Amino acid sequence: PGYSERSKELKSALIRFSSEKIPKFTILEFKNQMSVLWDAVLNENFVFSFKNMLEMIVYSELDSKLGQWSHELRSDIFKLQTTLENTVYSCDLKDLDAINNKVIKQLNQ
Repeated sequence: PGYSERSKELKSALIRFSSEKIPKFTILEFKNQMSVLWDAVLNENFVFSFKNMLEMIVYSELDSKLGQWSHELRSDIFKLQTTLENTVYSCDLKDLDAINNKVIKQLNQ
């Protein structure tokens, strides 16, 4: 981040330096140096693309992990629901308090 601003500052500093000091570059050499600098600025998009690509890889991995966790949670909840339903359906109405306590105990685990 900030490569463009830094490149612009460097370009300004080079121009300032060359105008204050005895030029050590010919105009053609200076132009070539600025061209190289400009190419570096244009390649900045590559750096951002690479950074975005890495972010997308991490995002994809996190999304995949979230999907896995979601599936495990749904599966566990379904198993618990099935267990609790079987417990409730197989009970006698006389045992309702005991079943209620058992269900609350399982939910707290």
